[in-house]
Amino acid sequence: MASTTTGDSESSVETLTHGALADQRSPQSDGAGAKPRFFGTVRSVIVIAVAIVVWEAVARTGVFPPIKLPTFTTVVVTLFDRMVSGDLIQAILWSCARVFAGFFIGLVLAMPLGLLIGWSRVLEQLINPLVEVLRPVPPLAWIPLSVIWLGVGVKSVIFITTLGAFFPMIVSVIAGVHSVDKKVIEYSQTLGASTRQVLWKVVVPSALPSTFVGMRIAIGFCWMTVVAAEMISVDHGLGWMIWKARYAFETEAVIGGMVAIGALSVLMVRGVLAIEDVLFRWRKGVVKG
Repeated sequence: MASTTTGDSESSVETLTHGALADQRSPQSDGAGAKPRFFGTVRSVIVIAVAIVVWEAVARTGVFPPIKLPTFTTVVVTLFDRMVSGDLIQAILWSCARVFAGFFIGLVLAMPLGLLIGWSRVLEQLINPLVEVLRPVPPLAWIPLSVIWLGVGVKSVIFITTLGAFFPMIVSVIAGVHSVDKKVIEYSQTLGASTRQVLWKVVVPSALPSTFVGMRIAIGFCWMTVVAAEMISVDHGLGWMIWKARYAFETEAVIGGMVAIGALSVLMVRGVLAIEDVLFRWRKGVVKG
């Protein structure tokens, strides 16, 4: 009888949670939201294409010497040559491995800690001030300490990258927990849900959308920090490739590395968005026109 009651309680809490999430859905249908998203992608492609054309045209006028502004085609040729030689592929693999490592370590640390801080007023009063003091410190300011603590090498790079991912995600998780409708929590408790059930069946699902926003922000911070750290602590990766090209005055390689970083970051963000679309199909109607 007790197990039946517990099962009914969990089922009621899940139903209540899904209902609360469904209430947030836009009245637009999935088909109505597909068109604005498609045209938004087309507009983005057009803007990028125009920027490339303007870049190529300005570079070919000779107003700026090639060492300061190489043409887009020169950058593409340089990237292709480095890809054929294997240098670019190796640099991308090293940097991506460090970004993924820092991102997932940051996520593993930020998710439970953010949930606890957002859920417990006592923990929020104890830990959140420390988070708020450390959060404004740029991850790059930690590089000297990371070198002292962990030495020059991969460990210090991953440490810096983890810091870059951790703070955007923990702030987003805390905000997600705070955004949970208090009435849903009260209704769940009225239905007999325990604290553990409320946390896992109500709070976590409701906080996930905000968490995914933090994940997308964290990806950008990961790339910024890993590239800067690679310029100082290691001798391989996209950051090191850019730094080495700078000493040889290979501007096309510097810009090519920057283009590669931007493209990889966009691909990773798109990947997170794809996962988000699968998990939160009820939000597909919320599309900006």
